[in-house]
Amino acid sequence: MSYNKVFAFDLDGTLLKKDNTVNEFTAKVIKQAHESNNLNIVATGRGILKVLPLIENGTLDGFDYLVCSNGALVYDLNKKSKIVLGAVDLESYKIMREAVIKHDLIFTVDTDSFNGSFVSGDKDYPDWVKPEERMDLAYLNRRTLEQLDEVAYASDTKLIQLALRCPIEKAESIYNEINAKINGRQSVFLTNAIYVDVNSKGISKFAGLEYVLKLTNTNESQLYTFGDSGNDVEMIKGAFKGYAMANATQVAKNAADEVIGANDTDAIGQKMLEILNS
Repeated sequence: MSYNKVFAFDLDGTLLKKDNTVNEFTAKVIKQAHESNNLNIVATGRGILKVLPLIENGTLDGFDYLVCSNGALVYDLNKKSKIVLGAVDLESYKIMREAVIKHDLIFTVDTDSFNGSFVSGDKDYPDWVKPEERMDLAYLNRRTLEQLDEVAYASDTKLIQLALRCPIEKAESIYNEINAKINGRQSVFLTNAIYVDVNSKGISKFAGLEYVLKLTNTNESQLYTFGDSGNDVEMIKGAFKGYAMANATQVAKNAADEVIGANDTDAIGQKMLEILNS
């Protein structure tokens, strides 16, 4: 099939509002775009098992591919098939494991078939997680550190992504700490100003999108991307047109061709309509 245009969307802080829903107008335009021979792709830092529930409950409708775990896994929604594009080494797992205990964090491990999170302390959430900051924790699959170890050290495991959820005031310093210890062996991202993500070296959302473009015989000249954070920068820069949300971090805004409205408005739908009608 030959597609007219390709749209790729980050989720948290971009396509999704704080309540894990999509603006009604934007959702309608996405579906219209899908029905008129355009390709829609989710490009997220979330693992596949945190995205599929949004497909199943209808929150995300009209999509063809999921680029998950910052580009480490690509899922074809029509064929229900997945491909892993890169895995993280065990040494990085050990570094992240030490950090979660040291800093009282939330540690999430993703493989192609497992998602689990360790929450430090005895409460549902650490004290620093405010109620209004729990949108991305809606599908938390709680595990002990020992259970995460069991998964990480299994001989057949491919560690697709490791993530630390951090207090916003400490996230940058924790990112710098992790980045220094990993020392270029893997890709390290500061995401949404609160996550430190580790993926296989060379993995990014844009690399995942490039894989989909090759699969679908499309190219960057057809690609329009929407994002709000550091892990969106490459796909914003690499697209024909890249857009940052009004609520985006400064690094994402600097990378964008245009800054549009915030994630809780119909800004994406309006911009898509403008592109589709051009």
